[in-house]
Amino acid sequence: RCCICFPITDTDGTRLRYYQRHPERLPMCGIAVGADGTPLGFVQVAVHPMQDQYGIHTLQPGEAYIEQVGVAAAARGKGIGKALLQWAETLATDRKSSVLTLTVLPGNPALRLYERFGFEALPPPDPVERCFDICGTFWIVGRPYGLCDP
Repeated sequence: RCCICFPITDTDGTRLRYYQRHPERLPMCGIAVGADGTPLGFVQVAVHPMQDQYGIHTLQPGEAYIEQVGVAAAARGKGIGKALLQWAETLATDRKSSVLTLTVLPGNPALRLYERFGFEALPPPDPVERCFDICGTFWIVGRPYGLCDP
């Protein structure tokens, strides 16, 4: 297993066009690949003064924010998520960030991984704000957990 940086493209080229317009973001993306070259997982980080790709989170000075992290269903439980979080943490440290954050939707089974890694849950925000966050995320992501596995 290893983490390397390269652009992740999708079938309609949306990601490719994004990274062509924002090449400074390429070093902020890590992907875990198996020995046979199969993608196992990815992570995308924003470091202040960058803002996250979708405008969901406003980064503060000294903050690195994990915008996206995902592990292929067949690779779960094998340390890939932990390796991706370690890569993100190293990136944050190298970029002189003092805090690494992420947002987790209720019901995300990866919450246990994040807690084992040392992330701490903050008190829930205002219920109305939380509802907008969840609805906005589903609007951007397009599907709930468990429905996006190949």
